[in-house]
Amino acid sequence: MNIALELFIIFSISLAINMTFFVLAFMIQKDLFTDITYASTFPITLLAAMLLSDSFGINSIISLIIVGAWSIRLGTFLFIRILKEKVDHRFDKMRNNFYKFFFFWIIQAVTVFIVSLPSYFVVLLGKNEFNLFSLIGIIGTVLALTFETIADAQKFTFLQRNKGQFIQKGLWKISRHPNYFGEYTFWIFNFVFVVLATSSSLVWISILGPLFIMMMLYKVSGLPMLEKGMWRTFKNNPEYLIYVNKTPRIIPFIGLKGMKRGWMDENIGG
Repeated sequence: MNIALELFIIFSISLAINMTFFVLAFMIQKDLFTDITYASTFPITLLAAMLLSDSFGINSIISLIIVGAWSIRLGTFLFIRILKEKVDHRFDKMRNNFYKFFFFWIIQAVTVFIVSLPSYFVVLLGKNEFNLFSLIGIIGTVLALTFETIADAQKFTFLQRNKGQFIQKGLWKISRHPNYFGEYTFWIFNFVFVVLATSSSLVWISILGPLFIMMMLYKVSGLPMLEKGMWRTFKNNPEYLIYVNKTPRIIPFIGLKGMKRGWMDENIGG
């Protein structure tokens, strides 16, 4: 089967899953399914790619394990959080607006497809034999996932005990968003694994995956929303201003510090 057709089928599956749960979420006006749908669509579409592939080997299975581990970690964390908090305030302005909410779910389906491109390519075009150099990518994804898990756990535990405060301990002492650093790094090393496990030059197209998730988190749905919310809450807290100016936004130790214009009411540096 032509790879373009295979990718189209995979995208259609991602879209179908998200449209199904969009209808359900809009009808009941609950946020219970939103993030769990996002996390679970990754391994589901990868399994679909494996079914479409003429032959898949050890690298395809490794890719499924990598993405599956990421999906289980994220899905479990977000599901526990929404069960506890009951509502996701990111959707307060769109949840009851059909067109805005519909557009969000479309973007979610597109995001899953683009970010997963490296994994699809290793299944559809990958070599069947294992390359020892692929261990670079595997080890990198494991370390990144561990880093992200620790960061999320530290923040979740801190906020349970310190309502109305901001965390600046543990990994959050060296980065304002260490969980995002872990997320970026995970998808970068996933791409590294795929490049080393795939002989076709077409695989370089899939670099769109890590680039897209980095763009989405830094420019669209991640940092801007979080930083604006933090700024509104803590802008009159001198300790927070010190934290912002001395702590890198994402990359530990060496990343850009201060606030980016547009994330606050007035610029305080960076």
